[in-house]
Amino acid sequence: MMTEVACPSREELQSFVGCTLSEEDLGRISDHLDSCASCEDVVAGFESQNPAPFSDPANTPTFVYQSEPEYQNLVKKAEMTRIQEASFAAAAPRVPELPDYRIVRLIDRGGMGSVFEAIQIDTDRRVAVKVLNEGTNRSKQALQLFLREADVLSRLKHASIVQFEEVGKSGETVYIAMEYVETLEIRKLLQSRPTDKRIRAACGLICQILSALEMAHSQGMVHRDIKPGNILVTKIDGKLLAKLSDFGLAKSFETAGYSGITSEGEARGTLGYMAPEQFVDSRSVKPTADLYSVGVTLFYYLTGRLPFETIRNPADAARVLRKPPLPLEHIMPEAPQELSEILTQAMSYAPDERIPSARAFRESLMRFVRRPSR
Repeated sequence: MMTEVACPSREELQSFVGCTLSEEDLGRISDHLDSCASCEDVVAGFESQNPAPFSDPANTPTFVYQSEPEYQNLVKKAEMTRIQEASFAAAAPRVPELPDYRIVRLIDRGGMGSVFEAIQIDTDRRVAVKVLNEGTNRSKQALQLFLREADVLSRLKHASIVQFEEVGKSGETVYIAMEYVETLEIRKLLQSRPTDKRIRAACGLICQILSALEMAHSQGMVHRDIKPGNILVTKIDGKLLAKLSDFGLAKSFETAGYSGITSEGEARGTLGYMAPEQFVDSRSVKPTADLYSVGVTLFYYLTGRLPFETIRNPADAARVLRKPPLPLEHIMPEAPQELSEILTQAMSYAPDERIPSARAFRESLMRFVRRPSR
């Protein structure tokens, strides 16, 4: 008979938000929140009353990680990210005026650039045009990263990578034109399928991305920002096709640390999908960092959630670095053990304990999908 676990008290949940609990209690309540929607709502209410988790550590309660250098570095990085995102959100994206293109609509907007659907006037073809956001187009570092993305895309020719068209400049506007992809809402599509077909479809899409990464890694490039938002899924002739996009953080791992564009100790990537080593210094990450992110993405495709608790503040981030991801079967009991083991290895904390290459990862998934006994 299963014993029902009592919910934490409101006082405990408030202390959790304030990070004044012991490490053991923080972990216990984090685990409880993963499966209790009512307590999540209580925590969300407390957080809305205290919307500034990145304040000066000197003015916040003392808790278990506050004195650690790793935590202090995370606080600084989180605060810088918060300030940057707030400044970008304050200004609506400017619609670019490009003589060779007719802008149709805004597709997406990130911290550095905005992507528009456009019509190339000479050819009447639909393309995607990416431009630097207002406020970043005069930043030397932002321009270097932007042009590096164009350079990377121009050299990576693969069916599962969004294809480069051209890089150009009109007045003060620098832009990248690339292949337009009519995207699907992949999470809704996957969740509408029976478990077996959902697993097969998700693994098939990830195998396509791993094939693209195999080629990119063979050319010395690491993406550094693999996540569902950077995987565009479309359907052609009844088949689902995945295309990897947004190479704005991609760089050569063979010359890592020597580009001069990113600084030593700088964390780059997306919280929730970044490999642990990216929190320390994303300049020197290897291809196995991409494989970690691919594992997290596949976990999300299958379950609709990340393989660890939500990162709400720097203390959460510090704790996540120490805690292994949840096994797939904890969220998806019907998942085959073989798939769970593949994901667990892909998301290993230590890079040298992960699946060693994109090819090995892809072949493991293909063997799993083709196994009759599955």
